[in-house]
Amino acid sequence: MSVNAREVAERMAEAAGDWLAALPDDLRAKANPPFADPRREVWYYTPTDHEGAPMADLDVRQTQLAHRLLASGLSLPAYRRATLIMNLEAWQDALGGWRIPRGSMRGTMHGSDPAMYFASVFGEPGSAAWGWRFGGHHVSVHYTIIDGEARSSFVMTEPAPGAGSDPAGAMRTRAERRDGRWRITGRKWFITGAGEAKHFIVVARTSD
Repeated sequence: MSVNAREVAERMAEAAGDWLAALPDDLRAKANPPFADPRREVWYYTPTDHEGAPMADLDVRQTQLAHRLLASGLSLPAYRRATLIMNLEAWQDALGGWRIPRGSMRGTMHGSDPAMYFASVFGEPGSAAWGWRFGGHHVSVHYTIIDGEARSSFVMTEPAPGAGSDPAGAMRTRAERRDGRWRITGRKWFITGAGEAKHFIVVARTSD
């Protein structure tokens, strides 16, 4: 079933508004900066403080509503994959011998912790220009909504034997400049908002 960009944006706005309404004032202040905040344009997927409200600071209902927001921008299979990746943090913690206390910060790193994922809503949900993001280790979903439509999508993850979700790995997608235009060759999957976005930000290799 096809879902248009405006329906997706309305679903996102409802989920974002319900999540913010469930937060106490101190958490809402962290989770809801203005749309013009420069942090809206920052993107990364590494295990660090992504700012906003961490899942570790939320109660059960607030966490559920944050996940509803995350799911509002993903297909059901993509949401399943995102939650599987998040839960792998516990497995990585076990492999590491449980050495780093969960939630503790060590420089820009933290112990493997499925609760160390962060959500932010930029601006007022449903307004002419607003956005939201949900991120942590190997999960980064970032939407900008303009005039009631989701406008952009981030294209990075590659199927095997590609780089997966690690841009520093064996990235196989290539971008070549030809006749004043970029030609992109490669394969991508798990593309957030692929069916609704107006613009795509593609991670590709431009040289060896």
